[in-house]
Amino acid sequence: MNQPPLPNIITSLVPPTLNVPADLTVEATGPNGAVAEYQATAFDLIGTPLPVTFGIPSGSVFPIGTTAVTVSTTDIYGTTVNGSFNVTVQDTTPPTFVSLAADPSVLGDPNHKMVPINIAAVVTDLVDPSPVTRIISVSSNEPDNGPGDGNRSPDWQITGNLTLLLRAERSGRGTGRIYTITVESRDSFGNAAVQAVTVFVPKE
Repeated sequence: MNQPPLPNIITSLVPPTLNVPADLTVEATGPNGAVAEYQATAFDLIGTPLPVTFGIPSGSVFPIGTTAVTVSTTDIYGTTVNGSFNVTVQDTTPPTFVSLAADPSVLGDPNHKMVPINIAAVVTDLVDPSPVTRIISVSSNEPDNGPGDGNRSPDWQITGNLTLLLRAERSGRGTGRIYTITVESRDSFGNAAVQAVTVFVPKE
C-alpha cells in the first residue's frame, strides 16, 4: 500500500495559523453607528496563504456598542481554525450649537420689572436627533443690589429649559448691565457642549 510522503502527513496534521485582528474601537458617524474595516491573515504549515472568512464582512456598518466578529480559515486538508475579535462603536462627540439667541436681547426700559426671555437654540448631533438643551446658569456683571438699580432681588429666575425671567434694571453708576445665560446641550450618551448668550440692559 502506497503511503503519502512524510512531509504531507505532517502538513495534514498541523492546523493553519490564523492571525486575528486586535479589538477595534471606532467613533460613531451617525445614528446607525459606523463603518469598520479590518483584515486577517492565515497560512498553512509551509507558509502558503489561506483564504479568511469573517462572520461580518469588513466594511459593514456596526451599531453603537460592542459586536463580536468571528473569523475562520480552512486548509486544503479540511482543518478549520476559528477566532474572533470585538468591534466597539462609541459616541464621544458632543452636540454642536448652530445658533443661540435670546429674545429679547436688549431690555431697553430699566423699570425694575421681570421680563420673560426666550432662548432659541439650534443644535445638531451626529447620533442623537434630540439632545437635551437647557439653561444651566445665569450671571450678571453687576450685583443684584447696587446704587441706582432699584435694590430688588433676585434678578433672574429660570422658568423652563430655554425660558427665564430677567429683571430690567442696571446700576446707575455703570455703563449698562450684561446678563450672561449659559446653555448646555447634552446627548443621550452624556456628551455635552456649552455655549453662552447675553442680554443687555443699557444705562439709558
